[in-house]
Amino acid sequence: FYARKNVTAIFTRFSTAVDTWLDAFNSGDPVRYKDLDDKYQSPRPMAQVTKFQKQTSGFVLMRVEKSEATTFVALMKEKNSDDIVRIELHATAEKSPKMLGAMIRLVPPPADLAPARLSESEALAALTKRIDDAARGDEFSGAMLISRGGKVLLQKAWGRADRDKNVPATVDTQFRLGSMDKMFTAVGILQLVEAKKISLDDPVGKYLTDFANREVASKVKIRHLLTHSGSTGDIFWPNFDKNRLTLKTHADYGKHDSARRLVHDSGVTFRYSNFGFILLGAVIEKASGLNYYDYVQRRVFEPAGMTSTGSLPESETVAKRATGYMKVADKWVANTDTLPWRGTAAGGGYSTVGDLDRFAHAL
Repeated sequence: FYARKNVTAIFTRFSTAVDTWLDAFNSGDPVRYKDLDDKYQSPRPMAQVTKFQKQTSGFVLMRVEKSEATTFVALMKEKNSDDIVRIELHATAEKSPKMLGAMIRLVPPPADLAPARLSESEALAALTKRIDDAARGDEFSGAMLISRGGKVLLQKAWGRADRDKNVPATVDTQFRLGSMDKMFTAVGILQLVEAKKISLDDPVGKYLTDFANREVASKVKIRHLLTHSGSTGDIFWPNFDKNRLTLKTHADYGKHDSARRLVHDSGVTFRYSNFGFILLGAVIEKASGLNYYDYVQRRVFEPAGMTSTGSLPESETVAKRATGYMKVADKWVANTDTLPWRGTAAGGGYSTVGDLDRFAHAL
């Protein structure tokens, strides 16, 4: 009886800790975050979840899956979406429990928690309202296009393309694509495979014959780069900011990062690699005899009817190119001083929603 009573007491204390954690997380209040850290001494300070809290607006408890003396597992729904997450909390079995850790991961919703299926018109209306609300709260500037079967169902823009000049965003605004340029690079590589100018099982060194890193040149295959399994790493190292304006060609990136060693065997482990796609851009140049930008312009953009997509340097004026922004201390700040000199085979170009729709159909 004493043992059962003691376990019950521990469980009650941990349940209180769970409630306190959820209430504090949902509040988004830095003061309550600090109070929680002081009380439960979580190994990960609550301040680190601030961005995540803003993305989700917090959680609503939907179902408890496990509730034991030191472990709590439950399904929760994000407040600003229909996403379901499984949250797992662990604490010590002490009179004043200490939080050992929290793990949150997105899971497929069980049938009884899945959102009701909407008709096409209902779905379009719900999505439009969601983005209207985000734009009204100054959390979204951009454009959206939805099409099916070659018919555009919805096309709309929100917010500003340039906050300083108060330029509104339109459906023709050219937004930077980030890593979406990798799609164009992959198409280019596979076109050259189809033309028998490249083999997916060739080592990189067959084409980049002067690449200084012989380990990469001999061990990493084209297919490894396409599947992010080449162990070739990133380009955004601590010294990237210092060198970003001098890296103007794919060869420049190759020379700058050529000394990097493989961190695991190629073809074994997925590890996202921007540098791998830089190398693919260089391979396209060697195999086609064209500059990378000329290649994708002639062989990808023009055949698809994409007239507003490119990667011109930041120093050149592109009339409808948007300025990118990031949140710093809860204020929107232009990201101009973080951008590479120009987009590459790994990302950084720009396009419109209409051009991306045309690319999808061409593909």
